[in-house]
Amino acid sequence: AFQVLKHTGAADILLVLCIIYLYSVIESDAFSAVCPDSKPACDPLKNRLLYPTSWGVFGASEGRVFTIGQYLVVVARFAEDTCLLFQPKKTGNPKCRPTLSLTINVTDSSNNGSCFLVEAARSANEVQRNYSINFADDNTLWQRVGFDNGTYWNHWVFPVPITAGMSSSHVQVKSLIIPAECDMPTRGRFYHHNLIPYNNSLLQPTVSVDTTRPTIVNFYTVKAAGTYTAGEAIYINAEFSRDLDFSPLPDPFSPAFLASAAAGELP
Repeated sequence: AFQVLKHTGAADILLVLCIIYLYSVIESDAFSAVCPDSKPACDPLKNRLLYPTSWGVFGASEGRVFTIGQYLVVVARFAEDTCLLFQPKKTGNPKCRPTLSLTINVTDSSNNGSCFLVEAARSANEVQRNYSINFADDNTLWQRVGFDNGTYWNHWVFPVPITAGMSSSHVQVKSLIIPAECDMPTRGRFYHHNLIPYNNSLLQPTVSVDTTRPTIVNFYTVKAAGTYTAGEAIYINAEFSRDLDFSPLPDPFSPAFLASAAAGELP
């Protein structure tokens, strides 16, 4: 609240409005900023400093557990009316490496313990090719052709390969740093200070990482106790410590199966 003084002139009113505007900018959270006043022609000079406003895990459902050999693809979405958002590769500057910090523990202490650092992919198109995914499957993600015939997206991508020793009961965004080298004067400028989310619900859906190797905790059969004769089948079930996705078993007479059986291992 503020008090209006008597005989307030135009200069006084402008000063008060400027103070109110600065206060709102200081108090606003970086991740909730928008890009207002964008013209249909997409004038980058009308954009505020750019930064993501929401986060997602591409192709994941609520509660999914990622494990060894899979990729957790974090998507950083910018404001809906952000225009001409180029991919880091398009800057032509190798120092444009936006770095995201996630709450993933790594047994290798070289990655700062529970602060797992991952750089933005140089190109969303490259991610689609390398990981055989299609961002068009998510209707909140889009790409469009600008007035200069360049292709622009509304998101950056942070792919995280899941390897042994990684774990997280709830993967969350901790911070994001966008280097000044990512700015392009004729396209847009980014917020360069350390962006810290205001709560822990920015990464949706909720996912976790578990790379502990599953163990067999029980063997059982549905057959009743008794004596069985030749020709009857007894199916023995193996219960593992957690849910697994199995690939098709090899032919029992295949070289891979016979070699594993001879070594006393599962194929």
